[in-house]
Amino acid sequence: MEISFALKKENAAARQLGDLTDVIYDQNWLAATDKETPLYWMWRGLAETDGLRYDVLQFNDGALGRELMKTAGHGHSLVPGTQITHPELYQVLRGEVIYLLQEKKNNEIKRVISVYCQTGDFCLVPPNFEHVTVNLGGGQTLMANWVAIANQSNYQGIKQKRGGAYYGLTDTPVSWLKNTNYKNVPPLVDFPPTDFSTLSIDMKENMLYNKENSQVLHFLKAPQQYPRLWGALY
Repeated sequence: MEISFALKKENAAARQLGDLTDVIYDQNWLAATDKETPLYWMWRGLAETDGLRYDVLQFNDGALGRELMKTAGHGHSLVPGTQITHPELYQVLRGEVIYLLQEKKNNEIKRVISVYCQTGDFCLVPPNFEHVTVNLGGGQTLMANWVAIANQSNYQGIKQKRGGAYYGLTDTPVSWLKNTNYKNVPPLVDFPPTDFSTLSIDMKENMLYNKENSQVLHFLKAPQQYPRLWGALY
């Protein structure tokens, strides 16, 4: 996929190893590694339109000891006047990742979903899900997202549990280790990338950088108006 914009790391917010110490599985590796090692860079607000914000993230190369490179993981804030959280839409611009989505209800994890995505693929994170991105593509991986400007990311839930419900280990193929800090860890269920054609939503190939598609993304701002979309997703 052609990337039509320049990204300079001096303009990015960097996440260093020291920012993720609470969610790393391999504690021996962590103790021996420079905490200023950059793990990924984020460019927030590259575009803002109609109440939505466009961000891009690039991973660094390498792994976290026995664990694959990943993001810190987070949940989302409630949509005002509702009991559901903001959704978020991702597209892999280059590389390959696995999105780990965990549905949270009454402070317990009800479902855990794995979505493997390659260049050009989409992953829609529904309301009331926390999520972690696991990188399989090394330092070339770029991903982008649209999310409501009103959303506030919540990192505390995953941080308190020392990571997501599963750790992705560097085995071939990837193996998944349950995080025993959770009271209950449901089985991991694989899903394909989000296919918007089956959801009756018309998307362009690289719609994440096309501001004119903001009307198509209304479901990110008012998810309470789209119960059928969320019911058909996973």
